[in-house]
Amino acid sequence: MKFLLDENFPKAAAELLKGLGHDSHDPRGTELEGSEDSVLVEEARRLDAVILTQQTVTSFTRSGISIPNTQV
Repeated sequence: MKFLLDENFPKAAAELLKGLGHDSHDPRGTELEGSEDSVLVEEARRLDAVILTQQTVTSFTRSGISIPNTQV
């Protein structure tokens, strides 16, 4: 499974997920660092990845981002 970590998610999670055989992407240290949530959503779509964040769904939808089939 592919995951994209939001910057507020613990960095250690990336290595943990990789150790479990998952593909994890961390924007810290890349051109995506500091990007708006909408940019991360587009990157997750491009990668076909799940976003891992500590934000609430409300904070994403409040900024106009549509999140289909959300489980909370």
